[in-house]
Amino acid sequence: FDLPADMEGKPLYAVFLDGSGELRAFEAHYDPDTGLISFASDVSGRFVVVAFEYDKELFTDEFYKALSALTAVRSLFE
Repeated sequence: FDLPADMEGKPLYAVFLDGSGELRAFEAHYDPDTGLISFASDVSGRFVVVAFEYDKELFTDEFYKALSALTAVRSLFE
């Protein structure tokens, strides 16, 4: 798997919609040698991986509000 050019060099997150309808994000890492994206999570199910630069405190309500504006993340609610 080759990381899309628009995602290169940006922080990656695996974003899940949990059973209560809330977003849960986990830091993800891309290994260009293997072409794999990895992350640790305590949630299973449908998720998206997004490149998301955020210059404020991570994993706050504000962070999740900004994440929810991303098209890929909105697709989780469909």
